[in-house]
Amino acid sequence: MKQVMGVTLMILALAAITSLVVFSVQQNMPNGTTEIDLKKFASDEEFRTFVNESSEGNYNYMFGGDMMMAETMAIDSGAVLTADSNQKSSADDYSTTNIQVEGVDEADIVKNDGKYIYVATGKKVVILDAYPADEMKVLAEINFSASVSEIFINDDKLVVFGRGIVDSPQEEEREEVGDLEILDNYYYYYPRNYDPAVLTYDISDRENPVLENTVILEGNYIDSRMIGDYVYVVSYKYVYTGVESPIYYINGVERAVDVEDIYYPTFRDNSYQFTSISSINLKSGDFETETYLLGTSYTMYVSENNIYLTQFKSTSYEDYIDIIIEDVYLEILPKEYKERVEEILGMDEYYDKSKAMGDLMEEWGDSMEGQEVSELEEQMEELMTAASIKISKMQGTAIYKIGLDKMDIDYIASGFVPGRLLDQFSMDEHEGNLRVATTSGSTWWGAGSDSLSHMFVLDEDLEIVGSVENLAEGERIYSSRFMGDRAYMVTFRQVDPLFVIDLSDPENPKVMGELKITGVSEYLHPYDEDHIIGIGKAATEEGLFQGLKVSLFDVSDVENPIEVAKIEIGDRGTNSDAFNDHKAVLFDKEKNLLVLPVDLYEITQSSSRTYGEFVWQGAMVLDISPQGISERGRITHRTYETEDDGYYWKQYQSSIKRSLYMDDVLYTISQTKVKANYLESLDEIKEVVISEGSDYNYYPMTGGGLLEETIAF
Repeated sequence: MKQVMGVTLMILALAAITSLVVFSVQQNMPNGTTEIDLKKFASDEEFRTFVNESSEGNYNYMFGGDMMMAETMAIDSGAVLTADSNQKSSADDYSTTNIQVEGVDEADIVKNDGKYIYVATGKKVVILDAYPADEMKVLAEINFSASVSEIFINDDKLVVFGRGIVDSPQEEEREEVGDLEILDNYYYYYPRNYDPAVLTYDISDRENPVLENTVILEGNYIDSRMIGDYVYVVSYKYVYTGVESPIYYINGVERAVDVEDIYYPTFRDNSYQFTSISSINLKSGDFETETYLLGTSYTMYVSENNIYLTQFKSTSYEDYIDIIIEDVYLEILPKEYKERVEEILGMDEYYDKSKAMGDLMEEWGDSMEGQEVSELEEQMEELMTAASIKISKMQGTAIYKIGLDKMDIDYIASGFVPGRLLDQFSMDEHEGNLRVATTSGSTWWGAGSDSLSHMFVLDEDLEIVGSVENLAEGERIYSSRFMGDRAYMVTFRQVDPLFVIDLSDPENPKVMGELKITGVSEYLHPYDEDHIIGIGKAATEEGLFQGLKVSLFDVSDVENPIEVAKIEIGDRGTNSDAFNDHKAVLFDKEKNLLVLPVDLYEITQSSSRTYGEFVWQGAMVLDISPQGISERGRITHRTYETEDDGYYWKQYQSSIKRSLYMDDVLYTISQTKVKANYLESLDEIKEVVISEGSDYNYYPMTGGGLLEETIAF
């Protein structure tokens, strides 16, 4: 019996020591400090020493390679279609891409300027003359040999994003690609290469786009923004021992980043990447870039004047284990064992500490009786929960503020907040301050018992000046939205608490109200100053997700927010791109209009009791106002009735991804067609096929996918 007790306590000890280490494999920072800053390398030698030392013992997490230049992209002249020379007047009222920050445009797969619709679909960009709708037609196509991911429109400029891929040749098969030779050591590291390409076209003649500027960014595309006539592109490149600084190609001319211009953080990371911010002047074609050697950095926020990069910083192994030993084991162990624990704390290697503590706990357990073990299990659980919360607040997100002023990209400040960010809507800049929503604790698979949510206010130097902490224990943030002096935050585990937070006094933010209802809002969208829309999933009282749910919350009484309208559509399995891509949402208050792409699942006789079967895909057109939410109608692009060759792939390509309006016409867009319907009646006006769907790569409209052949730039 005593041996069983000893094993039980040993298991508890080992579980305690390893329970959060899995989340701490990336960054180490001495003594749990949260002092964050960036500095530049003084020389090539310092740069290489830093990378080499940081890569030791990282189990090959760091890798990378030199880039290869592809050929110059050209328009397929055979694909340019004849167009009617008569110019139609443009719409007086039309929708644009649903963006986060006014004045900061976001690239998307569809753009609209009130007359023309531009669609990135598969391996081409299609330009349609879409107004008036009954005369809609394709004006031109720009064809590529690889998928296009996103586009911008700036008056008569079209910006196209793609990911170039080039097969890596063997040494004896060296050849020239374009004007540049393949770099000697490339094929040792990457069998294939994916490099973001940014191409600018003059489309003053929509029927004949002309390529003006080509930029190849070594590495991988993260995101982009357009402010005025300047496009800012964020990309990254993995690094490995012996890596060179990034290289760029502007219209075939090579430019390398000087290592003395590269910023790096004051704490160490085991998975470095170059994160570069590049500025492209659409009028002149000028190009500038700043590069930062950071850990994994994908979530970013952009205001009109600044871009904020983020990087998660974990608690070090050593700090974690020391806290567990000091805050848990020293609290429960008898006096005669504590001297030995002090010796264990003095060990240099955390592996040795783990084993020694396990052995000690086993020995102690062997000396105890059953009742004592049961009581200690409960005490250890309480102490572990408290220690986990303490540790979770030591690990968090480093934030780097970089100023944007046309071609000038300047590092300004660094800061730190406990917890993880969910997405770009977790941050917001307002009157010089940055507001940030985070969840700390175990959040990887839903939420853990130690998870807590927080709201922080940082000043212009990214110092925390105010906070609301420790909200929604055991839950995690599913969505957040900032609107002026207020923030709205949705957490979830079984029910959906909507928190209304007053940020009018940055140094003293307060939770003003809270509403608990079933379901969860995965995206929050402003309706007006007193209402906010929640788009997400319905759920049972036990927290089991059901179908699509759209709610309208009245927050005019901040202390008592209420759900004034809702609609639930479909059964378990129903999904919408709007859950994780805000650009899929079309909303207009004056038109009482909300349009969402929906994959509809319904429970039938052959369904399981909880999960529906797929029955329909298309655009759900909803009427929304404080008086209620109702379904106006549905539009679909799917027409295939039989399971012929490629049936399922054709069905996917016919999925509606975006919607927009011009005056009183609603346009829906899939990979294969654009359809126009009257906004009120939803009667069809016209549809235009933009692709037969025969040359698609996998998921070409969801960020680029992987390319299958050499891109012809």
